[in-house]
Amino acid sequence: YYLNPRYQYRPGVGDDGTLIRAVHKVYSKLDPASPAVGQFGNELTWFKDARRTFGEPTSVAARTKMSPTEWWIMYGTDAPTVRKLAIKVLSQTTSSSACERNWSTFALIHTKQRNRLAH
Repeated sequence: YYLNPRYQYRPGVGDDGTLIRAVHKVYSKLDPASPAVGQFGNELTWFKDARRTFGEPTSVAARTKMSPTEWWIMYGTDAPTVRKLAIKVLSQTTSSSACERNWSTFALIHTKQRNRLAH
C-alpha cells in the first residue's frame, strides 16, 4: 500500500522504514540492471513528500477519487521510474478463485465415502 496514493499520505504510512526497504527491494528485483536505480530513491522521496506533481491541488484531490493505477498514469509523470513500478504493482488483481478451485478438488478427492472405501 506504500505506492497507493489513497493510503500513502495517512499519518505513519510514509515513515515506515521496513515498508520503504521492501519497496526498494521489489524495484531492485524487478529491474536489477536499470541505470535508473539512483533516480528511484529521489522519485520515491518526491512521492512521499508530495513534491512536484504529487502536491498539486488536482493531484491531491484525485487521491481518493481515482483508482491508484489511473492516478499514477495521470500524475506520476515527474517520477517515471516509480510510476512504472506503481502501475505494475497496483494493477494486479486479487482473487481467491485459484484457492477455491484447489479446495474444491481436494474436497472431491477426500470425501467421506472415498475415505471409507480406503479402509
